[in-house]
Amino acid sequence: NTIHWHTGHVLTVTEQTMFGFPHATTHLPANYMELFGNGTKPADWTGDVPTMDELMIQLKDQLARIQQIPAEQLKDTLEKPFLGCKTFGELAGVTMMHEATHIGQIQAMKRIIEHVGVKN
Repeated sequence: NTIHWHTGHVLTVTEQTMFGFPHATTHLPANYMELFGNGTKPADWTGDVPTMDELMIQLKDQLARIQQIPAEQLKDTLEKPFLGCKTFGELAGVTMMHEATHIGQIQAMKRIIEHVGVKN
């Protein structure tokens, strides 16, 4: 995948886990599931693909919304366990680990691009 895909994927999956996208939130376009959901890849992209600048704005907006989640909500029990999580707080922790994994991929890809760029 690409840095562009990883960025959109983190945005989309976080919106799913923290806000119930696409059913419980309308902050992202519905086509983000087809572009950035699990099992997707840039080679299959068709139609309107958001730019990196758009994704960065949406990530900043999402962070502001996450920061508004009341601390008490972290103790809420999920309707059914998801990814081994029983509470919203546990799900938030898994979401953070997911994001960290993809940020690591982005950083590695960026280093490779910069290294190759220096040699050419």
